[in-house]
Amino acid sequence: MLARYDSDLHNHLESSTAFRGSSPDIQNELIHSVSELMTMEIKKEISKANYVSLILDETSDVMNKCQLASVLRYVTADGNVEERFLRFTDVSSDRSANSLFNHALEILNDFECGPKLIAQTYDGAAVMASQHAGVQAKIREQYPNAIFVHCYAHRLNLVLAQSASFIKEVKVFFATLSGFRTFLPSPQKGLKHWIPTLGKDFLLSHLLDGSTIADLLKLCMNTEKELRIFLCL
Repeated sequence: MLARYDSDLHNHLESSTAFRGSSPDIQNELIHSVSELMTMEIKKEISKANYVSLILDETSDVMNKCQLASVLRYVTADGNVEERFLRFTDVSSDRSANSLFNHALEILNDFECGPKLIAQTYDGAAVMASQHAGVQAKIREQYPNAIFVHCYAHRLNLVLAQSASFIKEVKVFFATLSGFRTFLPSPQKGLKHWIPTLGKDFLLSHLLDGSTIADLLKLCMNTEKELRIFLCL
């Protein structure tokens, strides 16, 4: 599929006789090799940096697995501020403060930057931000200079969410949208009522697992007439 948009890749796949690189095993090995090289370069940069900050954030994927994103932010030797994404880690089995703290220590030890840590940034969840038992408190026990900063993006999101919650139309809109997300991926619950109105093709093309809020917004915009009929059932 990518070859349709990349002429070099297309020519390679069409003309190569010795190495095509289309095997899943080979592709995984290439990805792993690139990852190792990038990690080595990041470690070189961090070894020359004087100060480092740690950023952690959790997010759930379409399979409802909790993924922890790990990022290091630092100033390079030539004065540039860099943010380097390191990895996603599946923490679905244990999201306790101790488990996430151990993950943070693993990152700091792996990149040998613990003594340089001057800041840590997470969301405002108690498991991360608690002054006594949260991850930030445990980190400060090890590295006292690592001040905690509540992520500005999360703070802005909280302000906007709270502000919007006082606007009736906005509150109803997002409540309805959330209902779609819960209801639409489960067609078997009301299939006999849906198909006559929306049609089988509509269901197959739109009611798929893993729909995001953006997908649902597009669905509402592109199929307003059908949805109005459906909601009146």
